[in-house]
Amino acid sequence: MTEQNTPDETTTPDPETFDFESWLATGKTGRARETVIIYNDLDAVAEATELQRELAKLSDQPDTGDEDLAVGEKSTLTELQDRWEAAKARMDAAKATVEVTALSDAEIERIQADFQREHGSKVDPLKSHAGTCAFLAAGGTINGRRLTAEQWEQLSEKIAGGQWLQIKQAHIVAQQSTPRVDSPFSRAGSRLSPAVRAG
Repeated sequence: MTEQNTPDETTTPDPETFDFESWLATGKTGRARETVIIYNDLDAVAEATELQRELAKLSDQPDTGDEDLAVGEKSTLTELQDRWEAAKARMDAAKATVEVTALSDAEIERIQADFQREHGSKVDPLKSHAGTCAFLAAGGTINGRRLTAEQWEQLSEKIAGGQWLQIKQAHIVAQQSTPRVDSPFSRAGSRLSPAVRAG
């Protein structure tokens, strides 16, 4: 069932006094954003994940103590922790944050027109790889930096597969996201339950 946003008569502004320019200029951006974490070294990710699994298994076993260790010798647990920390450091160094912001209809139309001038009118940018990169050039960043469409194409070659698919999906989700206001904000839904009041 689709939830409809119905205006509350007590908070709906008077059309005669509503200052559209002021309303538009205040508040935060109304554009949806999606974030994806990507890695350019999947070997480091796999190694850190496997070492974490081994550490979890080892921590489930009874502690035998370090009495039998020679001076300067590391326990299996300490050695695993050192290896995990090194792999985790490599993994963190390989990490980047991609943020994709929704584009306006006018921006999409401009990108489509430019794209079709460059690639021919029969090529649909919404269904092509180069088109996806053009949209990301307008609405995406990696670690806060904007990339050109060509650089997004280079990135797609480097992280081909599931990570690139996540970025494409983030673009689609950002374009289709709408804010949802749940019932606790309404007068009827704002009454606290007895358990919450008692807490």
